[in-house]
Amino acid sequence: MKIVEKKLIFLLIMVFLVSGLFARALVEGGETKKLDQFKYHNVGNIWLRVSNYGFFGSGNNTPKWPSLEYPGGSAIDYLYQGALWFGAKKIRKDEFGRKLYWKPNARTKDDVVPEGDSLWTPDLKLVIDTLVTEGFDGDLDLYEFLPAYNQLETSALGSNFSLYNPSDTVLYASIRKQRRGVDDDGDGMIDEDPAGYSFPFRDISIDPNNLPRVFQPYTKLTPAEFQDYSFITNNYEIWFPLGFVDLGDTTNTLYDFAKPTDDDGDGLYDEDGYPVSEQDFIGYYYDYSPFGTAGQRDYGNSKSSNDHVPLNVRVRQMSYQWSYDYIKNLVYIEFDITNMNRTDTLYDCCMGVYMDSDVGPQSMGGQQRADDDVSSYYRPFEFAYTYDADHD
Repeated sequence: MKIVEKKLIFLLIMVFLVSGLFARALVEGGETKKLDQFKYHNVGNIWLRVSNYGFFGSGNNTPKWPSLEYPGGSAIDYLYQGALWFGAKKIRKDEFGRKLYWKPNARTKDDVVPEGDSLWTPDLKLVIDTLVTEGFDGDLDLYEFLPAYNQLETSALGSNFSLYNPSDTVLYASIRKQRRGVDDDGDGMIDEDPAGYSFPFRDISIDPNNLPRVFQPYTKLTPAEFQDYSFITNNYEIWFPLGFVDLGDTTNTLYDFAKPTDDDGDGLYDEDGYPVSEQDFIGYYYDYSPFGTAGQRDYGNSKSSNDHVPLNVRVRQMSYQWSYDYIKNLVYIEFDITNMNRTDTLYDCCMGVYMDSDVGPQSMGGQQRADDDVSSYYRPFEFAYTYDADHD
């Protein structure tokens, strides 16, 4: 599997009893008002806090609950913190974009030579790094997926940080308010002003199959620019704008995608979108600085001992929940992962979800909830689980 200029989509379905694998974090994360996670799913029977920091659940942050609370309102939680981990192989290059090769009998990671150098020969072996970005590492207290306007950008962005940090948060949308493929505001256009920034549709010059055939004439247009009732209504079963958008788009240099935007220029904001569930939460985060700020792109108590080499990916995290009886015990999470460096190909991509489950009442202390938990794995169904061993 590889990413060139496309996105990968990974899905995680969190159902009650599909919980975690790992023990409680050895080092607990600190609190900061910039590391906010105030959105949580609560229309179904699982209440779960989400964030735009590459993790879900509450951890040690404020507010602390709910963190996979089941049943909703019971004050019994099943999760300390979960997180996205993403890894891939990438060819190492120098600051001038030249590929690097191992010197003969190389002993350290610095024993390399760039292609075209006087010491370079065609028989040298190419340097290929295997890299992983962690949304949260509980043992080391590390966060390597951060939103655009995070605490590491405070000084670098100056006044722009205070302007845009408050709106760089998690988006909300709902089918209770708007409907996909419907002219919600009665202006003669369909789905032209979704929540936040309206990405253009995918570019078929990169891949002719990047859009369904009927929508290919509208490549690179925004939803507000693309308006044709017949194409939408005649192809309603595949009209899913969230899946059509070009997440590699770099024309919005402010990277403030959650800010309410008047995409169609009618003086109204986010009034006609295409939500999926009764409670959509959408957040964007990165393993590199989209502003080009120098320095390590990681945060946490173990930052000083960590050497994070980014993959240059942007993640759109979308989570959905419904109140319907047949699906209320479920939270659906989708990760859209985009390679934002058009000169680097990511090979052998691999995604995982770290789960640190603490099972018990919120009234108990964190360690008290965790100490009597047992985690295991049911091999026939590839099913991981955690439960409270003494049932207290």
